[in-house]
Amino acid sequence: MTDVLDPSSTRRSADKESKPVVWAAVWIGVGVLAGVLLMVRANGPQPVGASERQKATAAPSISQAEFDALSKRVVSVSNRVWSLESANRSAILDATTKNFARLDTNNGTFYVVLDDVTPYLNGQQLTLRMGNPQFATFTGFKMELNWGLPDQNGAVKSKTEESAIALPPGSWTGVKVVLAPATAAEIQSGVAISMTTDRVSLITR
Repeated sequence: MTDVLDPSSTRRSADKESKPVVWAAVWIGVGVLAGVLLMVRANGPQPVGASERQKATAAPSISQAEFDALSKRVVSVSNRVWSLESANRSAILDATTKNFARLDTNNGTFYVVLDDVTPYLNGQQLTLRMGNPQFATFTGFKMELNWGLPDQNGAVKSKTEESAIALPPGSWTGVKVVLAPATAAEIQSGVAISMTTDRVSLITR
């Protein structure tokens, strides 16, 4: 089996010592953005007749468009940090470009593409393509998906999806999964995915 080369692998050793400082800085930035969102959401515009003291201590108000843009940025940064921390053990699904992403599992490397997103009840249905570039057939797998804006504890929405679908060698296989509750905007901000496989089958000669 020929390994799929990761262009970033040659840089990992050089960056190893600086990672703690980088992650600390990034997480502080995410925390600041989330704090601003919570402050604005908690205070909001002051009612008519509010005292001068209340107006002076109130958090600056922003428009709904600015609030939505800031929310999307927090989600995007959080997903990116989550992905970088676990290297290729996770991937970010992009609904706009439909580019494939490398996904390393407990039993080898796979590729995943987010082909389509459609509303489904109070959530969104994702149509995925799972690519198996290996020579073996993998039957059954478990996916961990994360999406949405972090809450006060830094947690995002998550779902574990198990499937008995077989992933044949050298092929793309369609997989559908429903994330709920979820909005189209949350999915467009990026969905982080990781995966483990169960059984592997090889041809006996």
